[in-house]
Amino acid sequence: MDPSDLGLVVGRKNEDVPTVLFPKRKTLFESKFFHKTLVVPKSSPAVSDGKAFFAGEHGEVRSVDVTTGEEFWKFAMPATPAEKNILSSVVETPDSIVFGAYDGALYALGKTDGKIRFRTSVADWIGSTPAYDPRDGAFFIGLEHF
Repeated sequence: MDPSDLGLVVGRKNEDVPTVLFPKRKTLFESKFFHKTLVVPKSSPAVSDGKAFFAGEHGEVRSVDVTTGEEFWKFAMPATPAEKNILSSVVETPDSIVFGAYDGALYALGKTDGKIRFRTSVADWIGSTPAYDPRDGAFFIGLEHF
């Protein structure tokens, strides 16, 4: 499958910064991170109600309009010593976007405003994606300890 089949245009501004564009829309992700292997999201977005929520190793989670690319909000976490920030995909709950991060914390951000609903440190690192059980609001996630 060619990316254009999905309405995507993949290009490069320079050798080190891959860019994914929607035609006639804003750039949804562009990393300013210096490391050649750590410049693109390695996780999947969540999409609902015309909004896409996505995270990247650069340490930001964003909410954007899927039609225009307009940013609704952006959350930036503090840098971690490992220079990896978020490898986890975001998971949607009724009112939050949840993800694990390489600072060892599980985060929940408000879907409408990107504000922290909770942050709980549970490991040395979290690189996996949480699973959410809506029956009781429980999260299941792989943890990394050294």
